[in-house]
Amino acid sequence: MLATARKWAYVCGAVKVSELALPDEGVKPEARFFTPEQVRQIIALAEQPFRTMFCVVAMTGIRSVSSWLLLWTTLILRRGESSPAAL
Repeated sequence: MLATARKWAYVCGAVKVSELALPDEGVKPEARFFTPEQVRQIIALAEQPFRTMFCVVAMTGIRSVSSWLLLWTTLILRRGESSPAAL
C-alpha cells in the first residue's frame, strides 16, 4: 500500500514495522436494542408513515438509515421523478 502511495506521489514517511501496533481489543460496549414489548409499544404509539417504517425495520432488521432512504425513494417516485439525482 505504501509503495503505491509513493508511486502516486502521496507523502509517505518511513514506516518501521517494529513501531506498528494493533489497537487493544478492550471491552466493547454491549449492543443496544429494544425488547419485543418495547417494539410493540413504539409501533402502537407511532403515527403514519413512521408506524410502517418501524414495522419494516422491526421485521427485516434493516438499519434505520436504510428505512429513511426507502421512504425518500418512495416519495420521489410518487412525484414522478426517476432520476437518481432526485434522491
